[in-house]
Amino acid sequence: GAAALSGSRELALLGAGAVFLKLVMEGMFFRHVDAAAWTPARQSSLVMLRRLPVSTAARFLSGFAGMACLVTGATSLVIAAFFLLLLGEILERSLFFRAVVAPRMPGGIAS
Repeated sequence: GAAALSGSRELALLGAGAVFLKLVMEGMFFRHVDAAAWTPARQSSLVMLRRLPVSTAARFLSGFAGMACLVTGATSLVIAAFFLLLLGEILERSLFFRAVVAPRMPGGIAS
């Protein structure tokens, strides 16, 4: 009864906290945008912000919306949270593979 509901509420809050920390850590990646050196991290963050802004915004919005749904604890919103968080993770993987800077092969042909 009430104890089970309390436990599920605590689990939902713990999950929302984990999602929040994950999104904050991913957002910290954008600190490389203003780096003085032209690093792979800077290049990737610029690609995400300039060439893939819709996917980047959708990733963070779906994550925060899913987190907000988890906090409410309502069963129907927890189901919505699952799908929003799943969408956010799929977008994250897509962004990773589209924005990553591929390392060059060492010992290339000199011109």
